[in-house]
Amino acid sequence: MAKQRLFIIPDGRVIPVNSSNSTGGERAPGARGICIALLGSDGSGKSTLLARLQTDLQPGFPTRLLIHFRPGIFGKKSTGAVTDPHGKPPRNIFLSWLKVGYYFADHLLGWFFVVRPVIKRGGLVIFDRNFDDLLVDERRYRLQGTNGLTRCLRGMVPTGERIFVLCAPAQVLHQRKPELPLAELERQQAVLRRLAESGGRYRLVDATKSADEVAGIVRAEIDALLSARGESRNQT
Repeated sequence: MAKQRLFIIPDGRVIPVNSSNSTGGERAPGARGICIALLGSDGSGKSTLLARLQTDLQPGFPTRLLIHFRPGIFGKKSTGAVTDPHGKPPRNIFLSWLKVGYYFADHLLGWFFVVRPVIKRGGLVIFDRNFDDLLVDERRYRLQGTNGLTRCLRGMVPTGERIFVLCAPAQVLHQRKPELPLAELERQQAVLRRLAESGGRYRLVDATKSADEVAGIVRAEIDALLSARGESRNQT
């Protein structure tokens, strides 16, 4: 089996990584790629799921792109692992609004210049958090008073074909990762569930299940999406 190329953007740079462990069925040559996103609080198993998807998804994607929150069209700073997501104080409201505008521009331009070219070449794009995460946890980005602005802008941000929302009781998340207060995790879970229940491209995933079960649920949804697309193409 030919090795695939995995492109990761952790700090604004594109780094090729060899991967040859993907499993599954082959896709038709020239088939359009796919973009998905993962949302979830700390402790939801999102990082574990990302690692599984990078190795378990079926071959046929000539490139794969993992994006942490934003495409990084304006560059990114390498921050490493986040151990205290609310450790720094938020910016004032004026600077917070400017930062949301900056993130919006990065997502919008990044879609056309970074994400869409990969999809058109048949690649797989995975967002580890996306613009919606500003609604879930604005403090992580040192923001305050930006929910209204974020809600107005998010409808103009192109998104993936599926957004998987990992949810679990706040007590479970707190046992796994106690960095955030229980009350904050409860608030985040309420926001995430509202997003998941809005329908459309959102899919609720029970994060209390095992890593194998969660990965299987997400892979099955992606396989079903690609199969439906193939059937639609055959009918035309």
